[in-house]
Amino acid sequence: MKRRQFLQRTDAAVAVAPFRPFWIEEPICPEHIEGYARIKGETGLTIAGGEHWYTRWSVKPFLDRRCVDYVQCDPTWCGGISEWLKICELARGHEGVKVVPHITSPWIVAPHCVASQPEILCPLLEYNSEGGRATLEKHMRQQADGRMFIALPQEHGIS
Repeated sequence: MKRRQFLQRTDAAVAVAPFRPFWIEEPICPEHIEGYARIKGETGLTIAGGEHWYTRWSVKPFLDRRCVDYVQCDPTWCGGISEWLKICELARGHEGVKVVPHITSPWIVAPHCVASQPEILCPLLEYNSEGGRATLEKHMRQQADGRMFIALPQEHGIS
């Protein structure tokens, strides 16, 4: 990445910092650990990343540098459910880090993965309103306090 492009992304993160966003998602290309570290260091913002990290070995350097707060590895892209579970185990060793998987087809995989973990580690489920909307919405319900929850299907399989 050219220095000018990197500086523009850093400037953008600095510009939104006063608005206190919940997180900044993938603020720079996924392999640019120095960029993540710099953005985290200069802004103090909560950083989410990892949609395009494909194994625990891609995740580890970002956790070791403490430049990501939410790991978003997609269970269907990162090496499957078994690898995603290993990523969760890795994240457990880094205080305060949460795992909120990116969600894609088959749409019900991520909810099953999140349900398999303690809420302290996986507090949220990403909602993709594009391709998986119908699949997810038939299982979603709103609680009295306004929060949404998803009831996992009782049928066999994850498709």
